[in-house]
Amino acid sequence: MQGKMCVGGTACSEINAKIGQELNQDKKMSSVRDTLKRVIQTAVSALKKDKETRSVCENDMRVSVIIVSYNNVEYIYSAIDSILSQSYGNIELIVSDDCSTEYDEAAVRAYVEEKRGTNLRSVKYNTNSKNLGTVAHLERLYPLCTGEIVTLLAADDVLNDEGVVEAAVNAFRETPDVQVLMSNVAMCDETLENVERLFVSEETAALINSGDTEELFRALASKCILPAMGTFYRREVLRLTDGLSKRYKLVEDWPTHIILAREGISFRYIDRVSGRHRKGGISNNKKLEGARIRLTFIADTLRIYDDEVVPYADRLGPEVMEKARKDHAARLALQQEVREKLALYEQEK
Repeated sequence: MQGKMCVGGTACSEINAKIGQELNQDKKMSSVRDTLKRVIQTAVSALKKDKETRSVCENDMRVSVIIVSYNNVEYIYSAIDSILSQSYGNIELIVSDDCSTEYDEAAVRAYVEEKRGTNLRSVKYNTNSKNLGTVAHLERLYPLCTGEIVTLLAADDVLNDEGVVEAAVNAFRETPDVQVLMSNVAMCDETLENVERLFVSEETAALINSGDTEELFRALASKCILPAMGTFYRREVLRLTDGLSKRYKLVEDWPTHIILAREGISFRYIDRVSGRHRKGGISNNKKLEGARIRLTFIADTLRIYDDEVVPYADRLGPEVMEKARKDHAARLALQQEVREKLALYEQEK
């Protein structure tokens, strides 16, 4: 009996040992399954986080789009729509009016809030209590911008298509040393449907992309060859143009481009139409008020010659200065012509 018990005890021990091994294996398998489950969960979370991170990174460059309005409120909603429809997902919209007679900021706010999508990360509004003129108006708005990139749009113009801002951001990413990005503008009739010409010529586009900012400065000395719309600035370079309103009232783009080229700021041109410009506008209004505004506009262009060109005559050279003098003389003649028309309009009152 004792031998049998001994045998039976050994057998039981072996069975118990096997059961213990199996139980240990089950525990190990359970542990492995738990570990795999945790690994999978961690991986899924990491993928989600990576996707979110990539999404943020894809839109990490905020673009501030400034809409400036002055007595053209009938067009401003089309301008706003062209921004709200942009495919790029990190836009700051700044809408500002320069003391128009019929501007309704509350209506504009309501329209934007009703139509805005997720691409609009920030919206700011401003209404001037008195008319400042384009240059001082923009100097008031630049400090409101939080975007790394800044671009301007008149209330009666529109961005050409939904990919304008995205194309600009991609171009800046491709060439991170570029400070000013240019594109083309379709000069249209009052309906914006018929294109009369493109603003930037092939010659100018080639000059921009040559990287020769000194030659660009020389080309800008006699006339404005670069558009206001369709131009994107890295925000920090706009500090170089602080104080322009002390010299100019309406013309901001030409002196800005002269100064930036003169300072050697890097430009790039991308071959796409980014905006549609409506014929007319602040410098082309008709009759009495239009003539007065146009005289102010011409006075700015004459002052640009005096302040931004003449002091750099030695640097520009005799050939460039001769051409600049001829263009200046033509503007003086135009100024006299507009003065005469203004006198006639005043007599008709």
